Amino acid sequence: MMLRITVWLFLCILSLSVTAQSGKKRTIATTFKGTMTNAPRGFFIFDILGKSDTVKLNKEGQFELNIEQHSANYFSIESNRQSIQFYLLPYDTVSVTLNGSNMIDVKEVKGKSAPYINYLIKKQRADRMFQTQVNQLLAAGMAADGFYNKVDSVRNARITALTAEKAQFIEPFIESETKSADYQMANQLMAYKSQNNKDGKGVFPASFDSYINQQNLNDENVSYLKEYISFMQNFVSQKALARYYASPQRSVLMYYEAMVDEVCKHITSEKNKSILLSELMPQILKEVGTQDLTKLISRLEECSKDEKLVQSVKRFAAQYEHLYPGKPAPDAVAFDLAGKIYKLSDFKGKAIYIDVWATWCGPCKREIPHLKTLEAEYHGKNIEFISISTDKDMNAWKKFLESQEMSGLQLHQSDNPQESMSYLYMVNSIPRFILIDKNGRIVSSDAPRPSSGEQIRNMLNQLIVD
Repeated sequence: MMLRITVWLFLCILSLSVTAQSGKKRTIATTFKGTMTNAPRGFFIFDILGKSDTVKLNKEGQFELNIEQHSANYFSIESNRQSIQFYLLPYDTVSVTLNGSNMIDVKEVKGKSAPYINYLIKKQRADRMFQTQVNQLLAAGMAADGFYNKVDSVRNARITALTAEKAQFIEPFIESETKSADYQMANQLMAYKSQNNKDGKGVFPASFDSYINQQNLNDENVSYLKEYISFMQNFVSQKALARYYASPQRSVLMYYEAMVDEVCKHITSEKNKSILLSELMPQILKEVGTQDLTKLISRLEECSKDEKLVQSVKRFAAQYEHLYPGKPAPDAVAFDLAGKIYKLSDFKGKAIYIDVWATWCGPCKREIPHLKTLEAEYHGKNIEFISISTDKDMNAWKKFLESQEMSGLQLHQSDNPQESMSYLYMVNSIPRFILIDKNGRIVSSDAPRPSSGEQIRNMLNQLIVD
């Protein structure tokens, strides 16, 4: 939970300058107001130009934002893990009725921006339907030429429909939407290549790479366009994956370091670079925030002039420095079924492979057979296998252990939060595996899972040698 909260705070570093109904009065350029039904959390996330704010609803589900913008911009609204993109003209008063449980269900749009919003709603509905078709075509193994012609025909139809309504749209919107169709098609072509590479089909028509490579990676006019951001994320991800698979030693952190490298290599626009890195960082920190980010931060400092972003990542990483490899392992406390108390320091002289888990966690339980196999292989070696439950329901934990043949030492984390595994090792999601050497120092606070095969075995073998 702690990491999830911290990542959320990171997302709100550049908070949006908006004023709710109860806020201080400011010069108003655009008003966006309305009602959101089916919003159990009582708020939604509003994002414009990469800046986010949490917008609270009143008791009737109503909201009103006064936004300082002096040119037309895209913005998005997110609720219940769904989002929708709108377009807002300056000096306008826009009112809408939103559905928090189905964001595509937008009604009663009023204001000069209404034609733009209605167009984007219609487009996003069509995109959802077509994406389903694309997934089906990918799964069916459609021939490359046929796939290219299919996505190209949809792109052309979209641009034709946009042109037909040209009279009611300003030119920047038409240009952006035309480019969004280009990035969307390029994205679909990359998805086709990625899927077929997995299936061992690595030869594609020259038209694929030609179309992908002709996209402008540094166009600042589309830097906040979701299709551009999605395209760039996939573009650098595929470059990073190629480096990842070419390396004899692989790790998730290495993959993300490569992604930052690829962003810095291909994007020269400081604006676009900052936007893309800001989009990537929350995911990176969520996945590898507990690992040593020294190299990643160093690369970030070399390539980005966005000081706020760099300092935010540094502050985030500082929370986890005590869990970096080579640091003394925090002495967490746990107890067994009989109530006997253990500290991690009790096992000094042995390497420790810790599984932090819970009975309600499906992925945790799927690791158990692999964990049993691993422990059997290293039985009698200088390695202690310890499973530490985070279950709040103690009876569920006890019943599970009684009904299953569990291997290793089975413990439950301390009831005192300050000395628990969850607190001391900042466990935000499970399963989480932690590897400590015989001297009580951290080898990895986010170690490979038992199901990783050779990856975890190589690490354990090295500990035995040492």
